[in-house]
Amino acid sequence: DNPPDDDFEYFTASPELRIYETNSFVLDNGGYDLSGKYDRDYGGLFLTIARINHSCKPNAQHFWRHDLQQTLIHAVEAIHKGDEILICYGPADCQTTADRQSYLLKRLSFTCHCPMCIEENAFRADDRMIELSTLLESIRDRLSMIGESGDKKKEASHIRILVERCETLLKQQGLDRASGTMKAVLRYGYQISSVDGGGELETMNSVQQMYLEKLLQVVGVGEGLGSPNYLEVEHLLREIQARAVT
Repeated sequence: DNPPDDDFEYFTASPELRIYETNSFVLDNGGYDLSGKYDRDYGGLFLTIARINHSCKPNAQHFWRHDLQQTLIHAVEAIHKGDEILICYGPADCQTTADRQSYLLKRLSFTCHCPMCIEENAFRADDRMIELSTLLESIRDRLSMIGESGDKKKEASHIRILVERCETLLKQQGLDRASGTMKAVLRYGYQISSVDGGGELETMNSVQQMYLEKLLQVVGVGEGLGSPNYLEVEHLLREIQARAVT
């Protein structure tokens, strides 16, 4: 998910500020934390990583480590000698080719020619992104109203089906290793698993553990094994594992 655009402020800013905006990085907690709160307070300019080019399907990810006061670059797939390191400038990775290119042209003044954009919908990539966006909106709406549902278990089971479909779409698109969307999807799965347990604690713990294990792997790849988010997920996972053996 992307935070709201600030188009008016951007396009009425001075040339110097626009240069900064184009080359700077948001210093946040990696998006939404497990409680769903978004943190986007500061920006920073890093002379080396500002030179890294963009791809809508990157082989690396940038992440601000507030505990280290550094922005780190993590490979999300094998990068061989001579390969270019690529990160994603935005927007959300569940947008169509036209929407991504429109955003990049409008905000950063270039047209993306990465493999994902060149492919367009030749292999149903855009269809997957449209479906993914629709599913995510449905999940958020249903989660916000689940307390009003007459049958919470039935509604939670339906949301889990939507979560599983989102996982499948991201894997088919090759965006499952460390993307922000994948982290959000797994977080939704974890949240709903506290409801969708059939009334059995053992089943609920098993489902929660499954989502946390997946989330831990994705966070580890994109943020590092010692990142605060990784340690938070790891702590939750250990608590659930401890409950399972007692």
